[in-house]
Amino acid sequence: YRRENCPDRSPPGGERMIADKLRAAVLQAAMQGKLTDHCHGEQSVSEFLTENGIKEQRPQKHPFLISERYRWVTLGDLTEFRIGKTPRRNETIYWSKGTVPWVSISDMKQGEWVVNTKEKVSETAVSKVFGNRISPKGCLIMSFKLTIGRCSFLGVDAVHNEAIISIFPKGQSPEVASRYLSYILPIIAGSGEFKGAIKGKTLNKASLSSLMIPIPPVAEQERIVAKLEKLMPLIDQLAELERERENLDRTFFKALEAAILQAATSGHLTLQHPEDGTAADLLADIARDKKSLIEAGKLKKQKPLPPVTEDEQPFEVPKSWMWTRLGELASAKSGKATVLNPPTEFNAIPVYGGNGIAGYTDTARVARSTLVVGRVGYYCGAVHETQSEAWVSDNALEILLHSADLSVKFMYHLLCWGNLGSSSVSTAQPVISGARIYPILMPLPPVAEQERIVAKLDAVLPLVRELQETLA
Repeated sequence: YRRENCPDRSPPGGERMIADKLRAAVLQAAMQGKLTDHCHGEQSVSEFLTENGIKEQRPQKHPFLISERYRWVTLGDLTEFRIGKTPRRNETIYWSKGTVPWVSISDMKQGEWVVNTKEKVSETAVSKVFGNRISPKGCLIMSFKLTIGRCSFLGVDAVHNEAIISIFPKGQSPEVASRYLSYILPIIAGSGEFKGAIKGKTLNKASLSSLMIPIPPVAEQERIVAKLEKLMPLIDQLAELERERENLDRTFFKALEAAILQAATSGHLTLQHPEDGTAADLLADIARDKKSLIEAGKLKKQKPLPPVTEDEQPFEVPKSWMWTRLGELASAKSGKATVLNPPTEFNAIPVYGGNGIAGYTDTARVARSTLVVGRVGYYCGAVHETQSEAWVSDNALEILLHSADLSVKFMYHLLCWGNLGSSSVSTAQPVISGARIYPILMPLPPVAEQERIVAKLDAVLPLVRELQETLA
């Protein structure tokens, strides 16, 4: 009985969207000659290569199969490209009174025009650093370090840094060739099928030159570009719709779970039975058990918490329930750091952190099912229930219930409802402590009703999550 987070706070990510798969399939079809038809009488790609002195490549192992009317060439043979530079930052003469746009990767967006740049360099920098070589408006540029294969077009005459190349296709119709390359280079430059040209997270002049490009006849390049320029905006619209639906689904199911928890913690999910007794009696028992734990040295004495006033109560609860504070029901202590190992015969004890099980160790720090709350960082406030034996890391708080009368599973749901992360301190990263969460208001039902609530939630919440997975 353990859920990774409650409510769902997992970082964004997951399976690729349909639009992403469709975009990749369309571009792959374009590179293989399956997106457009061949028109008889057009100049062949071999004739084009011969006219422009471009050498055809015959790799022993093709990255993928291409049409018989296509040919493999290298980027170095098909184009001329120029690597940029970054003028020395300590030379103010290169940066002061800058008039010439200087492009960095952060200025680029895939397939779009770069019009505005964050920085500009002086005419002196253009002369002394760039040798008066300015890339003209309309030039195709591509990043090849860290962010590999991002392609944009210059909307102004500009220079750029050393992580970007300006690309100048050879032969006639360089505009069409640039547009064609802008679609396929992100795949070619970053694909695992071209790892022979890639070293780590960067390319260099030699590896750039050796990138293998599938090139169709010039006329077919025009048809490919025309078709892609019609299809890609439609795929972008599909991607936006998917993102909106994904966000709506996530928001809907998150709201549904929250509504169910709200019903459970306000007494609307189950019926009240007079024979259950009252939460007032339960609180008296908990206070007695807490005093015994303090006297036995198993619990530190806390600063008294103020009583709950009627004005503080956020909503009305059944007459047999009571509003109390978390610190009256439980105490929190920080876990302890340990070395995280993969699971083995000797390291079989799970180590719980803010995101659930983070690794394994050989020693248990708790000997029974225990509640754990993320203490710091992204998962601050996330709630988990441990296995019977576990270790709680220093990224989490171990929650010690003051009485065996309290249901661990009910308290799990109650802490989820309590949104403990909202009590975090706003520093470089969120952090909570026992002192910050003890004053949080908690609605408390009698023990028997806690058990009925848990049974109902155990039946309902898995159905909600199953439905969410089905519709995802």
